[in-house]
Amino acid sequence: MVWGILGITQLHATQESLTIIYQLLGMYRKISVLATNISYFNQFLNKSSEGDSWDLVVVTNHKLYDKDLSFPAWFSAKWVSADMLIRMNYQTISLCAYTSYHPSEWLGKVLAEFYQVEFKSNSI
Repeated sequence: MVWGILGITQLHATQESLTIIYQLLGMYRKISVLATNISYFNQFLNKSSEGDSWDLVVVTNHKLYDKDLSFPAWFSAKWVSADMLIRMNYQTISLCAYTSYHPSEWLGKVLAEFYQVEFKSNSI
């Protein structure tokens, strides 16, 4: 809740890299992704107890796991979408979350066009 009120996210897009800076109360965290490591931008509806939001993430080509994830037999595959598996297997970096669909869609399309990669969305 504090982040939603006082937090700031800055995006710095250059031909070489995308830099995301998260700021909160004088502290900051900076993440840079080389343009060549950006696979695509993904927008999805995130349903949580705190409320639904449209999240926008950048999916990189850095694998988190060497092999595909294997789930226990009791875990039904229908609970996991293909996009969720990708987000679990590859490094993803959150860019923004909005209660409305359109701001994250607009930003995702602009960034995808700038970096000449795909924009994916489970649109409404």
